[in-house]
Amino acid sequence: MDFSGGVAAVTGGGSGIGEALCLALAGEGMRVAVLDVHAERAESVAGRIGGRAHPYTIDVTDREALENLAARMEQDLGPVNLLCANAGVVMPFGSVIDRDEADWRYVLSVNLFGVIHTVDAFIEQLRTNAGNAHVMVTASMGGLVVGGHIPLGPYTVSKYACVGYCEDLRAALTPERIGVSVLAPGVVATEIMHNSSETRPGALGSQPAPPRDRGYVTPRLAAQAVTPAQSAEAALAGIRDARFYIPTHIDAAKRLKRHYDAIVNEMVGQGHRAGLDGYKHPAKPGDAL
Repeated sequence: MDFSGGVAAVTGGGSGIGEALCLALAGEGMRVAVLDVHAERAESVAGRIGGRAHPYTIDVTDREALENLAARMEQDLGPVNLLCANAGVVMPFGSVIDRDEADWRYVLSVNLFGVIHTVDAFIEQLRTNAGNAHVMVTASMGGLVVGGHIPLGPYTVSKYACVGYCEDLRAALTPERIGVSVLAPGVVATEIMHNSSETRPGALGSQPAPPRDRGYVTPRLAAQAVTPAQSAEAALAGIRDARFYIPTHIDAAKRLKRHYDAIVNEMVGQGHRAGLDGYKHPAKPGDAL
């Protein structure tokens, strides 16, 4: 993909990986729309970038608002070449059985439906730039392999769904000459735990966050972490090379190989051979198979 001179839109652009993406894309010569649910954060990032950046306030769970914003952005900046559906939230550590309905609604509304809403809102603009257009969704390594040592419950479920969505999106958009990538970060030193607590709607109840004096990540996780800037660097390199899976950690492939080798080994020899010998189609619609 040729970044220079194009238009990028980054959701969750006011902090963390999103902020780093905005800075990196502006450095590549793109005009950048910094989208965030917190107006002051979007404005702060845009201010750091200068004239190439434009802040917009948006809640990705609101489909109608996103569609209206996309139309306004096209008038302001022109059609988007690169869409980074990056906004995401996370729950405090805990298993899927420790979560209530409100927890599930919050995480899925942002991490899954927020991605779907974002792509739907900008798809026609991307089609305008077919041949130099790309969608990147920020999922997680937790969307490819469950990290049992870091139990994240609904977050992991939502990111598995993101990966499946991206695989289907790639099949749909490749014939239209629109690229698709899924960013799969490992541990990244961001304030996502705190931001998720602050962003959660009051109607869904409060969400605890770790004390800020711990820094971005706990000491135990710090040894496994990379920076947002490193994540953005990996993302841009993957997009430029038209890669679908983009990890942030160099050892990601080894971890995935262990996981999927175990799946294959578990499945070998199980199941039945395909083929419906002697099968007759029901005599009429509605008859039992």
